Amino acid sequence: MKKLKNVANKIVPHDLCIGCGVCAGICPANAIEMRFNKLGQYVPVTTAKGCIDKCGLCLCVCPFGKNEVNEDVLAKKAFSHMTGIRYRVETGYVLDCYLGYSNRPHQRIKGASGGLATWFLQRLIEENIVDKVVSVVSNSGEPQKLFKFAVLDTPEAIQQSSRSCYYPVELSDVIREILTTEGRYAVTGLPCFLKALRLAMTRNRKLRHRIVVLVGLVCGHTKSKFFVEYLTALQGSDPSALVAVKFREKHKDRMANDHGIKLIVQEKEQEKEEVVFWTDGINRAWTHEYFKPNPCYLCDDVFAETADVVFMDAWLPQCKLDYRGHSIVINRQEQFKSIWETALAAPHATMQRLDVDQAIRSQRGSLSTKRQGLQFRLFLARNSKMEFPSKRVAPTMAGNLIQRRLWQLKQKVSRLSCSVWRKDKDLFKFQQALKKIDQKIRFWETLQRFHLMVHEGRLWSALQKRCKRFLK
Repeated sequence: MKKLKNVANKIVPHDLCIGCGVCAGICPANAIEMRFNKLGQYVPVTTAKGCIDKCGLCLCVCPFGKNEVNEDVLAKKAFSHMTGIRYRVETGYVLDCYLGYSNRPHQRIKGASGGLATWFLQRLIEENIVDKVVSVVSNSGEPQKLFKFAVLDTPEAIQQSSRSCYYPVELSDVIREILTTEGRYAVTGLPCFLKALRLAMTRNRKLRHRIVVLVGLVCGHTKSKFFVEYLTALQGSDPSALVAVKFREKHKDRMANDHGIKLIVQEKEQEKEEVVFWTDGINRAWTHEYFKPNPCYLCDDVFAETADVVFMDAWLPQCKLDYRGHSIVINRQEQFKSIWETALAAPHATMQRLDVDQAIRSQRGSLSTKRQGLQFRLFLARNSKMEFPSKRVAPTMAGNLIQRRLWQLKQKVSRLSCSVWRKDKDLFKFQQALKKIDQKIRFWETLQRFHLMVHEGRLWSALQKRCKRFLK
């Protein structure tokens, strides 16, 4: 029997699937569905219905497939004709850049960063630009699938979708709904998800006409479902008892970058809530890249370059002290200029213009990993004869010795963390298995900090501060 080419047998075996679900949503034969694999990541699986011979549509929309239509090509077609737009290799196209936060009740404190993404989505509905918004919501009552994409049509429903989501979600169900239900849709998503949607929109007329706004979120990397299970165990609870999660908890006694994750576990007949903050354990799991999917190591898009507008945290020195958070916005569409220009003077948002260099500065860590780090990873992959997609950066020995060692160690710990955790989800065994490699990462991170202080001329001032603290 002839084996037909599809994402399940061409992308998944090479560990190149990010689990966006666009392939399953657009499949004309409904022959693909998304399921969790043994590593807590969504992957496409072919159903008994079977593929259509010589179709290959799923491969054409895969963001990590061998597709020559990359982010540059898609973004140029969408934005290059805009009056006053400019291109930066770090960010993609930029029409306007802003810094600010929402003043609507509870929106800032209960949102990711400054709450402007939620504010903007509500404005799209209120100004009749779209009829519906596709965003991530909590999936209550489903402990094995804590979050999902949903179609929302009121400002109140959109408010409930605020906050970040560091948990796997996929688009297949909402794509099917868009294809069967008329309307104007705005879709939120990470860079790879929106790239897949742009590719799908070039091949499907209904998607092209009905999806009128793509709203991007800056991304360094995402996580498998093991991430929240690990944090639950770290707090002393049984991971299997986890029933709900709330990301981006903010506390007035902490800095903006020391946000927390609220874990809700079912213990006997009552629910227990615990919050773990960045400095209490999230930081190591995040910065050492536990449970990071392999495709994230092959991504070069930080600023969601195919999105009409993109939101991010303002990781800038002047913003970190305010625990409530600030948002940075890059706008790429002329039709939204009026929304942002009005916001500069409106009471429901506090906004100011921002130089795009500041937006780049706020994400320099992710840029280093996704550009220089990717060049080095492609260099290693090519030399090892490994399969990898076509990217916008060239394989080369990028970075210095310290950076290259950290890139290698973190990719190794990502794989190790997934394989160890899936066995029995025992915290002690997990920590013991990762102890040596974590120590190596901390050693090289210390060297990196020292190297940066020397390079930036900050070594002497740092030594003075240490001496003053010691003498006290």
